Formats: sequence, structure tokens, C-alpha cells
Amino acid sequence: MSLLQLENLFFVHPTSWKIWRAFPHVLIIDATYKTNKYNKPVVQIVGVTSTQKTFSVGFALIHREKGGPLYLGVKLSKFVA
Repeated sequence: MSLLQLENLFFVHPTSWKIWRAFPHVLIIDATYKTNKYNKPVVQIVGVTSTQKTFSVGFALIHREKGGPLYLGVKLSKFVA
């Protein structure tokens, strides 16, 4: 019997999606390590508007990280784009 488990979780709020579609030019990607209950990397993707205001684009809770946080963030941002 195989056990199905959630490995990666990526989420974007609908309002963040709309803002991201209006201002897709700048992305800031940050990862934190082992600071949560599950000891998993958390990636936050932040955008910047034309008035230099920041907004959260999305977040991801990652099971296994491959290629570093920048690679992971770019991969996730392609999903958002």
C-alpha cells in the first residue's frame, strides 16, 4: 500500500495575483530554513509596484530543495507568470 503525502505547497492570494499581473517586473525571493514546525524551507516571493510598494506574490512550503532558493523561486515564479 502506498501512502500519499503532500510534499510541496504553493499558494497565491487572488488579490496578490492581480497585483502581480499588473507589476511583473521585480521579484524578490527569500527562503527561510528550519524555522517552522516541520523544519522545511519556506520561500516567499515579493513583488514591487511602480510606486515602490512591496506586496506578497506567493509562498511555498518545500519538502526537498533542489538547486538553492533562487532556482526554486524562479521555478515558482514561472508558475505564477
